[in-house]
Amino acid sequence: MCNGTDLGGKTCASLLGTGVTGTLGCAADCMSFDVSKCVCATGYTACASPTGCFDLVNDKNHCGGCGTTCGAASACTVGSCTTVLAQGAPAQATILGIAVDGNNLYYANAFNGNMYSVPLAGGTPTPLMTTPPATSADFVTSTGTEVYWTVHSPPAVYKIPVGGGAVVTVSSTEVYPQQIVNDGTDVFWANGAVLSGSLVQDVIATDTVSTLPITPDAGPGLSQIASLAIDGSHVYWGDVAGGTGTGALYQANRDGTNVIPLVRGIDSVYGIAVDATNVYFTNYPDNTVNAVPIGGGAVTVLASGEDSPTQLTTDGVSLYWLNIGYTQAVRKRPIAGGPVTTLSTCNYYLKQVGTCGSLLYSQILVDSTYVYWNDSTTVASGGSGGVFRVHK
Repeated sequence: MCNGTDLGGKTCASLLGTGVTGTLGCAADCMSFDVSKCVCATGYTACASPTGCFDLVNDKNHCGGCGTTCGAASACTVGSCTTVLAQGAPAQATILGIAVDGNNLYYANAFNGNMYSVPLAGGTPTPLMTTPPATSADFVTSTGTEVYWTVHSPPAVYKIPVGGGAVVTVSSTEVYPQQIVNDGTDVFWANGAVLSGSLVQDVIATDTVSTLPITPDAGPGLSQIASLAIDGSHVYWGDVAGGTGTGALYQANRDGTNVIPLVRGIDSVYGIAVDATNVYFTNYPDNTVNAVPIGGGAVTVLASGEDSPTQLTTDGVSLYWLNIGYTQAVRKRPIAGGPVTTLSTCNYYLKQVGTCGSLLYSQILVDSTYVYWNDSTTVASGGSGGVFRVHK
């Protein structure tokens, strides 16, 4: 089989597989190879079952662990299985809005104006409308029984039962409605028009729509609202200052009274999340993720040096956000402290990971098990627009 240094062209890699390096030898009786000096190459891990050296970061058959296999609709990115819930037809063109309840994920198809649902476990997307309107949704939220969405042109807010049916116009007197959220009792949305924005409340039980009587302060106040969050007592929003450093993060009672500027002198707040203690926000392009106490106080920087962080969410234990810069990624940090980790990478410009695409116009959501996000133009073949999930 071999003779001294004559190995017949064999190497550790050709004999044992990709990811193996080192010095192959010949046994003294020339009847077998000596692999005692073969080792796993840098970036590969030795596995006992199955035996071999594997890339646990990128190999979908050994993703994050030896023998941990991603499904056919998944890719392995940074050691986690990123699953495609919907991509290509009918998820064509730009997908700007998603929502999640206990059973389904809902997304807006800007290509044909329809709203779709797809089971959280995966499956075929189902259109909710028989005759889609000649408009497409921007942002979406689900109450569990109905899906609400905003449309900026012509400006309006709509809803439809989660199982499909007739589209109901909730309001048609808005001015550039964008962000929309709900807590099962009320739906709130933000009109993001420059210098003429507003916050609007819809009481779900009575379908009563009213504009919150917020009196803007000396700052931007209600101009170019780009993020929105609510809790049991308050509504929170942030604005876009366009690089001027005059942006702010605000808090008000749910009826619009007692407006408090929580943070001033920041630039663009594209993401807000809240728990029982703090309001969390991204500061773009300062590239930080931050916390400020409800009611105001010192700002704590939780992550810095991020690559253009925007949309943000929390499960009460960790924060999750999207970086939309040169290296686009889904990121995570425990609220109580700990390192920032990457759950999925999406380098759109270099097209390194086809299952993640462009996160420029995306939302991020979380449930008890997964993080969900959408992209506007995926790199992978078969469509331009997708919805994804990764284990949190």
